[in-house]
Amino acid sequence: MPLVEICGMVGLVRLPDRGQFANQRAMNHFTRLVLALSCLPAISPALAQHAPITEDELREHITVLASDEFEGRGPGTRGENLSIDYIARQWAGFGLVSGTEDPDHRWFQPVPLVERNPWAFSAQFARGGKALKLPADRIQLVGRDAANQARGGLIFVGYGADADGKVIADVRGKIAIMMTGQPDFAPDENYPARAERAVALADAGAEAVISVLGPQFSWAAVQNSLKRGATSLGDADRDAAITGFMAGDYAAMLFEGAGSDLAMLQQAAANPEFSGVDLPVSAEFMATSTVRRFDSHNVIGKLPGRIPGSGAVVLTGHWDHLGICRDESHDDRICNGAIDNASGIAVMTAMAKRLAEGPSLDRDVYFIATTAEERGLLGARHYAAHPAFPLENIVVLLNIDTIAVHQAGAPSAIIGRGTSPLAEEIDKVAAEMGRTVELSEDANSFLRRQDGWEFTKKGVPAFMVGGSFADLDFLQNFLGEDYHQPSDEVNDRLVLSGAREDAELHLALVRHFADSQKYPVPATRAR
Repeated sequence: MPLVEICGMVGLVRLPDRGQFANQRAMNHFTRLVLALSCLPAISPALAQHAPITEDELREHITVLASDEFEGRGPGTRGENLSIDYIARQWAGFGLVSGTEDPDHRWFQPVPLVERNPWAFSAQFARGGKALKLPADRIQLVGRDAANQARGGLIFVGYGADADGKVIADVRGKIAIMMTGQPDFAPDENYPARAERAVALADAGAEAVISVLGPQFSWAAVQNSLKRGATSLGDADRDAAITGFMAGDYAAMLFEGAGSDLAMLQQAAANPEFSGVDLPVSAEFMATSTVRRFDSHNVIGKLPGRIPGSGAVVLTGHWDHLGICRDESHDDRICNGAIDNASGIAVMTAMAKRLAEGPSLDRDVYFIATTAEERGLLGARHYAAHPAFPLENIVVLLNIDTIAVHQAGAPSAIIGRGTSPLAEEIDKVAAEMGRTVELSEDANSFLRRQDGWEFTKKGVPAFMVGGSFADLDFLQNFLGEDYHQPSDEVNDRLVLSGAREDAELHLALVRHFADSQKYPVPATRAR
């Protein structure tokens, strides 16, 4: 029998000869059908394994999580209870099992938090017994406990730590004034963040730690955030008695009153051996706060793999947002967090459904919805310190956050490029999906601002992948308008075509890294 082979959407199609058809019309109809199929775009092998994720599906999850009923998903509120219940029920309904090892806390990992809301504070500075006159609205203090006092001489400590992250200034009994940001002498991602340096200064004996806000930050935004309260992990409560921030212009006036020049001292602090400069100024602080200690929760689900001991692929995304973020004088008081980060949880939930319905994977896949990301990556930090399984067993971690800000067709960028060779594997999978790959490391400006950072610090290959980070100017439009505002809600401006495309990319990445044949674990990370 003669054959005609046509390579199309359906693969290799074998066209029978004329004798197998009853008439010419049937032959012509069959030929037109095969030729039409051959002209359609090729379907990705990853897409062929499941029903495509749809924008309507993502919108449905986002609409629930970002509804006013969920009250902005604040940790320790009714909104938390609704959020974590919704997530766990969805994941369990698709066939995931609890990912916790604690039989008393199935699905939910308690995260002990302490929340401090400033009630009142005062800051007085004097030189030679003479008070310095400074504007009261350019400094904000928060007490560690219900009522706190701190007094002592001022010491400017630069960045607060040397290149190895160690405090070398003598801060015992003093008020430490520290710069925010990361110094040029310590570009490595392992250099401690500002909050970690503040704790180290407190451990070294500082009575109070006040950070000078850099020009890249808005004083109004930071002040408003501090007024809403500060949260830390309850099992790592080592802050100084009083912490806080001062605006850059306030610090310049303070240093001028001390007979010093802030800009010159900041230049001196660029030396990693800078050990601090005592200022001839004394300070007396008072701060009263309401203090609340409570447990919030990470939600942990697991899709068991076929080969025990072969490692795990981990998906993370934070479920929390800012809760009721405005006072009663506003008509809209709720920061709903539709994009940040109901969109990420929606993508994870759609992925859970597809992966659970599909063929079994070699490796375990963990889904972790973290709490208190908005309070400083606290849920991720707690999990990294108390993991459900050894961190060295993680083959790759993919964090999904703020994924609904770009249209379909955007290049794929990576936050975390350069921290692990696995970025090249991600590029390969993205290219196989037909995605243009952005190879620059520009997106790493957000490296420390997302949950994956807490795992990167522990040596875990952790990334954020997608189109939201390919065009940083476009992303800044969201950050400058709806970010952390009540306007981040479900409306006609919510863009989901790019989120749907990124969801499919993440499915392909999970299947790639969960396949022990496609991705054998390198010898350097062998279990």
